[in-house]
Amino acid sequence: MPSIFDGLDEVCDKWLGVDASWQGKPPHYPHKTTLQQLCQNGWGDLCGQQLMKDLYNQILKNWAGGPCTGQENWRFEKQPNLNETSPMPEVALERTITRISDANWVNQVPVASGINGIRGSNDIDLIFRTGASFTFIELKVASNHPLYAAFQIVKYGMVYIFSRIHTKQLGYQMKNKELLRANEVRLQVLAPPAFYATESIKWLRSLELCLNNGLEVFAQKELQIPMSFNFFVFPTTFAWNPACHEDLEVRKNLLWALHNTTPLGGH
Repeated sequence: MPSIFDGLDEVCDKWLGVDASWQGKPPHYPHKTTLQQLCQNGWGDLCGQQLMKDLYNQILKNWAGGPCTGQENWRFEKQPNLNETSPMPEVALERTITRISDANWVNQVPVASGINGIRGSNDIDLIFRTGASFTFIELKVASNHPLYAAFQIVKYGMVYIFSRIHTKQLGYQMKNKELLRANEVRLQVLAPPAFYATESIKWLRSLELCLNNGLEVFAQKELQIPMSFNFFVFPTTFAWNPACHEDLEVRKNLLWALHNTTPLGGH
């Protein structure tokens, strides 16, 4: 039985025009060299709507049609536990944000566990609630790169649209699924400034516009709600040391940084 995510990486590669001639093993877009080459050489006239349509159709193709075997998907609950001995930077940041923020911030939200009977670990790092609007955040510190992060959260966004359209068939108990009743969803990559190499920012903003336009049109057609995509940046003074996550001053500065993020490039 396939995972609901099978083939999505290949869809992303094909959309970018990346093939076997590119450096590294497929899928190619997770390699940093792919991002560097795309930034250097540019790309063709890509259609964001086509990417969303192709990702969604692949999800439908993967789905066996039966109910989900678990009810944890799209929960809105904090998961604050942290391995204190050697916390990974992004995990420590995510858990610390969850611990020090109010009830509108949750983390590690599963999106597809139990679909096709497969238990998985595909989780949204952070979700922020403002009334009935929600921001799905792919949180980064130093791992991977912006293109990888963008496709990761966009794939989760497509699973979200699929889940809302097929809530009854999936067997979700909607009284416990406020996320699936959202009136707006924003997809966001959030990282320190150093995560976005200066030479790639112009290309990334073109990518952002393309993904945002495609998502906006596709979501309006399928769900009749606004959905968007953006790259966001912590303040330039933000620095994160996971070993100091218990320090009160570090936590105070983190809360300030969290509420003072800005769009990539300041637009």
